[in-house]
Amino acid sequence: MVTTNLRTHIINFNFIDMKEQLQRELERIMKDRGVDKKSTFIYLLLIFRLIGLGFNLIITRVYLIRCNKLGPMVFTKGRPAILNKGSIKIGNVVSIWSTIHRTRLSAHRGGSIEIGNNNFINGVFISASSRVKIGNNCKFGPITMIMDSDFHDINDHSKEGQTSEISIEDNVWVGARATILKGVTIGEGSIVAVGAVVTKSVPPNSIVAGVPAVVVKTIDRS
Repeated sequence: MVTTNLRTHIINFNFIDMKEQLQRELERIMKDRGVDKKSTFIYLLLIFRLIGLGFNLIITRVYLIRCNKLGPMVFTKGRPAILNKGSIKIGNVVSIWSTIHRTRLSAHRGGSIEIGNNNFINGVFISASSRVKIGNNCKFGPITMIMDSDFHDINDHSKEGQTSEISIEDNVWVGARATILKGVTIGEGSIVAVGAVVTKSVPPNSIVAGVPAVVVKTIDRS
């Protein structure tokens, strides 16, 4: 199973994605160096950067080998903890960091985690007993907790608690130490403030804060 997953991850590599990544890295180097023109020195720095990225791609596929599906341009910084007794699928151009805090992805039996494209996950704990779905272009701060289950019944702690799907739509930002609980949908373009506990669904283009989280502002994107 492990060998098959690794082989699949390597075959899925897309050179079009690599070309886009090259352009991004070149632009990042030029910005870091404060230059607006390409030079031999800039290209030399790009070569060293690419060697590092290539090594990271290999390490990432080892770290995430228990995932069922992995996009071609997924990068890790630090080693995440993966528990997969259900299904974990990660899209393309996703960064999973475990530097400030270790990222933990736990798909329990019958549960699934689906992470879309162009996402930044930084020290996040995701637990899925049912389903946790994350869209595209989302960012998560350290020590964020996303749990679709109560784990234990309120009245009888020996029994399993209720579960209900969580859906986080596109272009959502979640601040550090936020908690997102079962049955919640966070609408597209919304922002969850630092430390907020989200117990109810959030309308699109909203800023929520507090315990429990409430809408404090609506974002005008017209």
